[in-house]
Amino acid sequence: MLIIFDLDDTLIKTSELITPWRFKQVLDHLQEVGLLQNASHSLLNDLIEKHSEYSSSQEALGDLFKKSGIDDSIIQEAAHKLNAYDPDIPVSVFSGVYQLLNKLKKEYQLALVTSGTMQIQNLKIQKSDLTNNYFDFIEIVEGTDKKTAYQNIFNSSNNQKVIVVGDRIVRDLLPAKNLGFTTVLVRQGRGKHQKINKDQVDFVIDDVTEVENLIKSIENPYNTQG
Repeated sequence: MLIIFDLDDTLIKTSELITPWRFKQVLDHLQEVGLLQNASHSLLNDLIEKHSEYSSSQEALGDLFKKSGIDDSIIQEAAHKLNAYDPDIPVSVFSGVYQLLNKLKKEYQLALVTSGTMQIQNLKIQKSDLTNNYFDFIEIVEGTDKKTAYQNIFNSSNNQKVIVVGDRIVRDLLPAKNLGFTTVLVRQGRGKHQKINKDQVDFVIDDVTEVENLIKSIENPYNTQG
């Protein structure tokens, strides 16, 4: 069996840790260069509270800025800063992730497929220590379509059974479902606000560490223990 994991909000705390830090960096920068006056406190609170309801941090930032009457040019400056490389980005894995991957890699092939800017995603992987020590395949997709990466890994893995685990239906799971793979939605980060379409998601879990028991139940559907 091949198990493919997403990175952000599936293995590492993006909505909980990285995104609020990013938003503060953006607002501090805008204040420093004189593009934002007085409103940074309330904006930061709104961004932190509501961003995970959006499909991306940039969408949340743009929408909430517009609702606050902030000029488009400032929104563009903020979006650029939001996606800038910063070696100080805080990275932390969810509890139990290392133990989970250590167990799974003894029995299965593991892959990591993440989307975003190559340099930033590589930085997250290195700082989280989620490297080739855990994964047989690592792919960074510069864009939003993971289907080709999934297909390439599948072709290289010699596995007939593939499970894809992620927190976003459209970006992580729908491309996998279209390839006939089993899909698992993790209700972490943006996953908490995903509207579930049964045609796109096979299983739903609240914590990524539940994957281990889920896989056992898939492999042994008549075993009702544990």
